[in-house]
Amino acid sequence: MQQQTKAEQKDQYKETELGLLPGDWEIVRLGDVADYINGFAFKPTDWKSDGLPIIRIQNLTNSSDKINYYQGQLKEKYRVHAGDLLISWSASLGVFKWNQGDAWLNQHIFKVDEIKSNTCKDYLYYVVMTRIESMKEQTHGSTMHHITKKEFLGVLIPLPPLREQQKIAYTLTAIQTAQENTDKVITALMELNKAMMKHLFAYGPVSFVEVKNVKLKETEIGMIPNEWNITELKNQIKIIDCKHVTPTYIETGVPLIRPRNLKDGKINYDKVEYISEKEYQFFTEKHAPTVGDIIFSRNASYGNCAYINSEQKICIGQDMIVMTKKEANTLFIYYLLYSDVIKKQINYLSTGSTIHRINLKDICRLMVPIPNIRDQEKIIKILISIDEKIQSEQTKKNSLDELFKSMLHNLMTAKIRVNNMVMPNAK
Repeated sequence: MQQQTKAEQKDQYKETELGLLPGDWEIVRLGDVADYINGFAFKPTDWKSDGLPIIRIQNLTNSSDKINYYQGQLKEKYRVHAGDLLISWSASLGVFKWNQGDAWLNQHIFKVDEIKSNTCKDYLYYVVMTRIESMKEQTHGSTMHHITKKEFLGVLIPLPPLREQQKIAYTLTAIQTAQENTDKVITALMELNKAMMKHLFAYGPVSFVEVKNVKLKETEIGMIPNEWNITELKNQIKIIDCKHVTPTYIETGVPLIRPRNLKDGKINYDKVEYISEKEYQFFTEKHAPTVGDIIFSRNASYGNCAYINSEQKICIGQDMIVMTKKEANTLFIYYLLYSDVIKKQINYLSTGSTIHRINLKDICRLMVPIPNIRDQEKIIKILISIDEKIQSEQTKKNSLDELFKSMLHNLMTAKIRVNNMVMPNAK
C-alpha cells in the first residue's frame, strides 16, 4: 500500500470525469458491469406469516424488525440467495450484502446479476457505496425519493484492473470485519451489563456461586437482601426540578440539556442549543449541575439519564431534573435508575398516550433498595469496570469507522494504491 506523490500522479495518472486517476483505470457506467433486476411488486394481500421472507427496504436498513412472507412461487430472478448484492433505489438509497437465506425481492430494490468477468463483486459493492451521494442528487419525487433505472445505469464508476479491484475489496473487507467483530463485543458487553445489574440489585455484590447463601426478604419491589433497606428516592438523593420558562437560544454559550440530548447514559452535544450566561445564572439559581450529579429526563425517553463527570458548564431545560448528593452515592443511584427495579415503577407511573411523562412527585416517591455504603461502592466498581470496557470498544469502533471512511475514499480515488500489495487467495 503506497501513497502517491503529486509528481508521480502527474506522470502515471490521467484526467477523467471522476478526477485524476491511474492510467490503467477505466471509467465505466454501472450498466456496463452488471445487470440489475428490480424486485416483484408484492401487494399487502400477498403478505403471510410463513413461507419465504420478502426483503423490503426496511429489512435492509434495520428500520423495522417486521418480516413479511410469501407462500407462492415466482420467477427465479426474484429469488435472493446469501451473498447477493442488493441496491435500494427508492426512499432510502443504499447498497447491501444479503447474508441470510433464500428470500423474495420486493420492488424498489435491485438485485445485482450477471456481473461481468472484468468486475469483482466485492469491489462493485464498495464502489457503489461511494456513488450513493451522487445518486441522491439525481433523485425524483416529493415524498418518496427515487432514482430512475436509466439514471442508475448511467452512473459513472472507476474500474481498476481486476487484480487491483480484488485488493481494494480485500482491504476494505478486512476493516469491515474488524468493525463487525467490535460490534459483537460491544453487544456482548452490554448484555453482560444488563445481567450484572439484575444480579447485583437482587443479591448484592456476591458471585453467582454465592447467591444460594444470600438471605432475602420480600418487599413491595421484590426480593432483596435482608440487610438492605427500602426507601423513597427523595430520602437518598436531592431532586431539583428545572425552571418552567422558555429560554432564549443563542448561537454559542452555555449548553441547555433537554431530553433529546441524553443518549446511552451520556450527554449528546450534537444537537444541543445554547443560552447566555445571564440566563444560565437565572436557570441555575437553585442549583448548577456539576460533577457527580445526575440529570434525568421525565418525558419522551422517560427514565433516560446521564451521570455528569465533566467540568463542562451546563444547564437543564424543561422536562429535566437534577439529582444531587444527599445520602446515597449518586453513582449508585445512577446505575439503579437504569435497573429493572426502577424501570418497572417508571413504566407503571408514566402518563400520556403519545409522549409518556412521569411526574416529579412520582419520581420522588420511587421506591429504591439501598445497601450500606460499602456494598454500594462494590456494586459501582463492578459496573464501572464493564462500562470502561464498553467505552474502550466503542472508541475502537469509532476509530475503525473513521478508518473505513478514509480508506474507502482514498482507495476509490487512487490516493492510496494497493496494486503492489501481496494478497492471499483473492476471489
